[in-house]
Amino acid sequence: MGRVLCLCLTLLVVAGCSSSGPSIPTIGAARTFALSGFTPHRIAHPGLAKLSFTIRQPSGAPLTSYRHGAGPHTGVHLIVVRHDLGAIIHRHPPIGTNGRISQAIDFPTPGPYRVLVDAYPAVQGAPRNFQLHEYVHVGGAYHPQALPPYSPKVTVDGYHVTLARSSPHTSPRRSAIRPASRSPSRPGTERSRTRSSSVTARSTTSTPTSAGRRLRAVQASSAARASREPRRSRASCRSASCCLLPGPGGSSSSSRREAGS
Repeated sequence: MGRVLCLCLTLLVVAGCSSSGPSIPTIGAARTFALSGFTPHRIAHPGLAKLSFTIRQPSGAPLTSYRHGAGPHTGVHLIVVRHDLGAIIHRHPPIGTNGRISQAIDFPTPGPYRVLVDAYPAVQGAPRNFQLHEYVHVGGAYHPQALPPYSPKVTVDGYHVTLARSSPHTSPRRSAIRPASRSPSRPGTERSRTRSSSVTARSTTSTPTSAGRRLRAVQASSAARASREPRRSRASCRSASCCLLPGPGGSSSSSRREAGS
């Protein structure tokens, strides 16, 4: 009897020692969209340089199908920003049939630049759009510029931008700043470095040669709409910051243009 008990005890000990703990599954890297073959990362000096890359799908295949049509939310937007915000370049690069994207960029000054790729794929199951980024360093002496103090009115290269608080007569609306009127920018870099405010704001942009007829037409349209909306003060609609804003479910033709296109 004693031998049987000893044998059973031995078997239990051996079984306990040989048993392994719970297996932990191995989790691989997330399958996401990514930039592939981005060049160059370093440029010897300021001037023209050709940026080139491909967007790789989660499957590993190059992305070749993009949204197209009227409006800014199509294709690929390439935005190059110097680290101190002293230079901002916005381009719409062509897309090759193999998915390769190339765009010549005129880097104005030395320093580190962040390259933002805003893509609008036309692939089933893909998000409406997504952003990827890389970095480019331009050789030479980099002298970062401090941001100017906040001001609701800024003039840059002849363009005037005004941020206006919501009228006290209207209900507060929490939303991002909406550009009300934009004109195609001239070739070159855009150097506006306006700090945005955390409050609800409206943006208006005008140029020294803005179309007066279109402005008056938009003002008249907004005034008519205001007469049908008792909650909105007519006095507030006399300002450009109110009258140039697109109404609910629509927008003025000028607000559909993308700067730098």
